[in-house]
Formats: sequence, C-alpha cells, structure tokens
Amino acid sequence: MNGRTAAPGLVVALAGILLLSGLASAAVPSGGAVRSAEAGGRTVPASPPLPSALAAPWAARSGYVSGWATNVSGIAPLSASITVTVTLWPNQTGLFDRSPLAPALSPAAFEAQYSPSPASVASLESYFGSEGLTIVQVSTDRLSMTLQGPASEVGSAFGTTIEQGWYGGDAVHFPTSVPRLPAELSGLVSAVSGLSNGFTHFTLPVARLPYAPAAGPRPAQGRTSTLITPASIHTIYDVNSLYNYSGAPHYAIGQGIALVLWGDGFSPTDTSTFFSQYYPSSFPAPQIIGVPVDGAPRPGPGAVNDPSQAPLELTLDLEWSGSQAPGASLYAVYAPDGPANDQYSPSDASLEDALSTAVGEPQVHVVSMSFATADGADPSFQAAFSTTFASATAQGITIVAASGDNGGTSNAKGACTTTPQPQFPAASPYVLAVGGTAPVLAVSLTGNVVGLESESAWSGSGGGYSVDYPAPSWQLQSGAGPVIAPHGNRGIPDVSGPASYNFLYFNGQSGAGNGTSFAAPTWAGIIAEMDALRGTPFGELNARLYAIGTAEPTGHVAPGLADITTGQNCLGPATVGWDTATGWGSPRGGALYNDLTGSYVAVVIDPSTSTATPGSSFTAQVTVLNATDRAPISGLTVNVSLSSDNGYSGPCGGTLSSGSEVSNATGVTVVSLSVPNCFLGTHATLTASVLERGLFGSNSTSISVNLLGIAGFLAFITQFPYNLIAFAVIMLVATVTGWSIGSYRRRRRSAAMLAAAGAIPSAPMAAAPSGAGPPPAPPLSAPTGGTPGPRGPAAAPGAPAPGAGGREMVGCPVCNFRFVPDLGFCPRCGHYLAPPPPRPAPPRPPPPA
Repeated sequence: MNGRTAAPGLVVALAGILLLSGLASAAVPSGGAVRSAEAGGRTVPASPPLPSALAAPWAARSGYVSGWATNVSGIAPLSASITVTVTLWPNQTGLFDRSPLAPALSPAAFEAQYSPSPASVASLESYFGSEGLTIVQVSTDRLSMTLQGPASEVGSAFGTTIEQGWYGGDAVHFPTSVPRLPAELSGLVSAVSGLSNGFTHFTLPVARLPYAPAAGPRPAQGRTSTLITPASIHTIYDVNSLYNYSGAPHYAIGQGIALVLWGDGFSPTDTSTFFSQYYPSSFPAPQIIGVPVDGAPRPGPGAVNDPSQAPLELTLDLEWSGSQAPGASLYAVYAPDGPANDQYSPSDASLEDALSTAVGEPQVHVVSMSFATADGADPSFQAAFSTTFASATAQGITIVAASGDNGGTSNAKGACTTTPQPQFPAASPYVLAVGGTAPVLAVSLTGNVVGLESESAWSGSGGGYSVDYPAPSWQLQSGAGPVIAPHGNRGIPDVSGPASYNFLYFNGQSGAGNGTSFAAPTWAGIIAEMDALRGTPFGELNARLYAIGTAEPTGHVAPGLADITTGQNCLGPATVGWDTATGWGSPRGGALYNDLTGSYVAVVIDPSTSTATPGSSFTAQVTVLNATDRAPISGLTVNVSLSSDNGYSGPCGGTLSSGSEVSNATGVTVVSLSVPNCFLGTHATLTASVLERGLFGSNSTSISVNLLGIAGFLAFITQFPYNLIAFAVIMLVATVTGWSIGSYRRRRRSAAMLAAAGAIPSAPMAAAPSGAGPPPAPPLSAPTGGTPGPRGPAAAPGAPAPGAGGREMVGCPVCNFRFVPDLGFCPRCGHYLAPPPPRPAPPRPPPPA
C-alpha cells in the first residue's frame, strides 16, 4: 500500500488499540476497599457527662480525707503562707458533655456559653478579699481563681483549720474538717486545690543516662543505631512530608505549644545552643517564652543547678517539641518547686495555676505535660485539672501527657511488681496519653539516618486502666473495645513515641535519656505542625485516633498509626491492635494528617442509582452528620464529584461531572450528576466531601456504568494469550478496513474524473477553408490542481472516437488502466503521461491555379 492507502487503516488500528486498552482497564474494578468516614462502620459516641473527679463528694473535691488526721504525726497549726486554687462550675455543665468532635469555640464564644458570670466571680473575689486573702489571678475563662494568704486566714475563709505534720517522712498540711463556704457562694465552686498538700507527689519520667558523644548526636557509622535524635524523627516518623505537604516548605510559624512543669525554668544558653547546632539550619528557629507563675524564677543559667531536676525535663520538652514544629512559639509555663522535705514536688494549687495560665495563652493550641502522679490519689487536684481540660478542649486545644515510666505498675523505675498503677494526667479521657517505644534506626555507612530498622515497646512505658475514670465510649466503640470493656475503665496509653536512649542537650553538654517525657513533646510538636498545615487546630484527638486505629490494617508499618507488635512493659506484651504498652502505636506524619483531615464529619452517600449508562444523569443524596452523636449538620457546602476510576485510560477520563450544594436543616443535600457519552469505563467513583468551618469529612462509593454487556468480554481479552489474539484480530480488521476505504476512494475519484472528461461535448470538425491551417483542437478543461497533458492523435474528421465522448482511450504504462488521454494523468494511480513527440504539420494544399 502507498501512503494514501495505508492512512485510513492506521487510524482504525490505533483507534481499536486505544479502545481495547481503555475498555479493558475499565472492565476490571480498581482494587482497594472504599474507606468510610467512620471506623469500621462504628459510631463514636460522646464522652461521659461528668468527669469522675467532679462527681466525687465535696469533701474529696476540697482536699479533705478523714483518715489523715490519725495518720499524720507531729500535728501543729500551719502558719506559713499557702497558695490555693478555687475551681468554679461552668455556666452550663454541658461543657463536660461536649462531643469530642464538636467545632472549637473561640474564647469569646466560650465565655458567652460556659464561663461563670462576671458577677459570680466578683462575689467570690469580694468574699475572699474580705477574709484577708490576695487574689493572685483569675483565669481567662473565669473557671479558676488563685488565692494566697496565711494558712490561718485561708482556713478561716473555708470554715476550717489548716494543720501541718509528717506523713511517711514527707511534710504535709491538711484541713481538719470538711471545708465550707457561705451558702450563697458554695454553689459556685466545684473544687479547691491546695488546702491539702504533700500526700501525693508529682514525678518526672525522664531518667538521664551518662552519654556524651564527642562529635555531637550523629549516630556512629554502621547499619543501625539506638540513639534517637530529634532530627531523626523527621525521617522515621515521616514528619518531613508535613513540611513539604503542599510542595513548598510549610512550618509551624504562629503555632503555640505550652510545656507545663515546675522548677527554676531552663537555661536559655542550652536551648539556643541546641537549636543552633542540633537542628536543621534550613528550619526557622522556634521562639521560646518563659512564663513562670506564683513566684517561680525567670529562666537563667542557674536553672541547671535546681536540685529538683525539673529544668532538665523542661529543657528536653522544649528541644523535642520545637524540633518537630519549626518556627513555633514554645511557652515554658512552670510553677515553683516545693520544699526539699517534700521532694521538691510543687503544690497542687501552683501546678493548676500553671495549667490555667498555659490554656489562657491566646497562641497556644497544644499543651504538653511530662509529669505524673498516681491516678485517683488526689481527687481535688484531678477535679481542678478536669475542669481546665474540658475548657481547653472546647476551645480547640490538644492536651498531651506522658503515660509514665513505671511500666504500668507501682514500682517507679525498677523491677516490675504485681500492682498496676496508671498515671494521671494521662488517665484523663481529655488527654492524649503517650506511651513509649524503643526505635532502632537504619543508618548508612556515612552515618546518616535513612529509615526505621525496627520499633518495639519500651519496657518502662506506662499503661493500664484508670482507677478513677470509666472507659469513654469512643474507646468502647472502637477496635480497642473488646480489650478495654472487661476492665470497665479508661485504658492507657492512646499512642506512643520514642522513649529509649534519646538525645538531649543540657548544662552545656550533650547526653541521652529514657522516658515517655521524650515521646509526649514529640507528639505535641507533630500536632502543632499539623495544626499549622490544616490552618485550624485539631483540638481533642482521642476519638479520631481511635477511629483511625480501628480502620488501619493492624500489623502494618506504613499507615497513620504504625502498630507496635513486639516488646512489652510490666503489664504485658505489645500486640496487634491497641494494647496497654503502646496504645495504637507511633505516628506517620503524612498518612496521619490525611487520616485526620478526612474523618471529622460523617458523610453518607445515597445515589439514586447504582448503575448508569453513558449519556445518562442521576442524583446523589448526601447526608452530613456529626461523626460522634450522629446529629445532622446544616449550612455546610457539600462538594460532590463523579470521576473515572484510577487506572482507567480511555476517553473522557478524570472528573466526569461535579456539583456542590448546601446541606439543609436535616443535614441533607441533593446534587445532580451525569455520565458523558464518551466515557467507556465500566466503573466510576462518586465522592462527597466537606471542608468548611473547621469541619472535615469525606466518603465515596462506586457507580457501575453499563456498556451493553461488553465489560465481561473486555475483561476476558485482557488475559494472555487472548490479548495477543485480540490484537492480531484488530490489526487484521484494521488492514482490511483501510484497504476497503482506499479502494472505495479510488473508485469514486476515477468516476469523478471520467465524468468530468465525458461532460465535454465532442464537436465535429468543419472542413478547413481554402488556404487555412490545420483545424483547431477542441477545448479541454484541466482537472483541478493538475496540468493538462498533450492530446493524443486526432481522430479523422467525422470518425467516432473509441473512448468516452468519442475520444480515443489510452493505457497507463504503470497500472494499465485505460482512460482519456486528455486528462494528462492516470485517474487510478496518478501517473502523469510523458509529452508525446510533436506532430508533423499536415501538407498544405497547392495554391489555386
């Protein structure tokens, strides 16, 4: 075939191949299950209506225990000045019944809905002032008030006497009777912290190890390393993907993280050295703000000499949280040390004051705490903290706490015992409890961290079941429910992070330490970075993390929460799924962010049909619900799209149709969609998503497309050897079709040319007059686009022509086709005729005589 003949066949062949590949790929549905916005089809109900500590009797909430007076030795009146924190009831106790996934309230909205009235606060201030007490501060949400004054006047204001003595070798003080307030004020106060002190202690999880590498924190060359640096977390926990999520550097500038503790603060020299030497130079340095409360000293070089060792903890909290949230503002909020004869443990009231101060910082959306006390041992303190936690989560603040380093038992930093002992504040349902793992780094021969070799549970990771808080329903309704339900109470930890052999810089030298106090600020920094990327704080994360953990394929190491299945603590081994050693596992930044942003709103899709045809239309009804309590959400813009399945490569791929509508009062919206005529796939994906008002939700389903029953056949011919046979058949059909089209075009062209030639009349030649030259040739019209060739020999005058129109036919020397030579070229093959030799002139007749 020449080029003109082959072109139609090639076009047909290519069209057939493309059609085969497109339809065949569409015939097989894309793999992978459709992820629902809810975990395993389960709902995530709301938390209990009132925290257990606040449901306790008033005596416990005010710090009175009847047995203390008989167990304290050396009792005498206390004359020293003490600090007391009064916690107020919110304007509505519905604060404690808010959905964990409800939209965060602005400070102004929270104040209008939940804060006690200014008149109530003023009446309390007036009363305590009249009793000779100093009002140190009132929290920004008006839910707590800090008082100071001589113990005698404090006791008088609360209708009791404060006495001191010794309890188990520790200095203590306590009220000798149940505290009471005037009747008109008693209904305003939910708890009092500080009337009793010293019976419980706050411990620091970190245990420093004697490690001082000469060349800084980079691991030694080799295949693996157990020294974990803050920078290595970027790689092993995929935090780097958060910094480059949108294709450009994205950091936590403007995000606030509060680190709550006690002691003499930190040395600015240590933190500045760390962030200049052990922190990526391309990252913006965090801003560190010291916020001492209740008379604690300002940050300074002398902090490293604090015998409580709290500055060591606070320093590593700043280093590890700031390393994961480049450019964030780090608020070091700390109370003063307690007395030496009380193991430097701070007072309940000053620690509550520190927490309230942290929550009140306008820029803070993540609070991290790396201290612990035995759960249930201090009801008044836990009641006060529970109220502040509820206020924080309602305002979109995430509370993170270390689960402790006792392995889940009562023996701190030692061999396992048989007595389980969970830690507070990690045991609070408002708190994200972070346990510990022991990662092993994969290291290149040049000493660079290239990945995670393995990760097991750290043996000291705190965990277990609360003695004070029932299991929240978001635990019971998750994949952890079958494990937690038999125990009845809240299970901890929720997640985990690095706690074994972690780098720190303190007192002018590098070192290493163990403890969940490394894991908690790591999570705090990652959450702050995700808050910055999202543009809206995530707030309380527990319910969503349990939904995500339930949905993740357990035992897999790549999803948003990587399950830890090796190692153990004192309570038992890390197992597939949730466990009391590592919770749901450690984070994977990019995947976790995707999981979180897609699961805050339950999106239910109900298409009018499950099967459509090309060129048809249908409607999709979408219902938007609160993912926890199933309440409808109105006024949300719902975006709906119909797109070709992944892997489809036929015509009309990508987005086939889309639309958006606003949900009505019942959370319902209806969107019309269509399948284009040119779509040749057998399946399409219908997706509905919500991204508005700080709410995120998405869901999708598959729509079948009816292609007249050929989908099964197309799926069949994608298999070997039928795919090769189909290809050969297509090529054969294409060749025959192309030849047929070419022949048809040739015949039509030939006929047209012959018709054009035959339409010229063949006029008879008149006799030449005497003395004239040869007779003139008949006129000839050349075909369009060509040049007429020379004519053949003229017929004799009056003789009929053997060809059409009376003209003589000639044969083409190339293809032997006979045609009228006046055309000058062969109408079949296009061959032009060579000019013939010139004809001799006819003889002249003799002149007349």
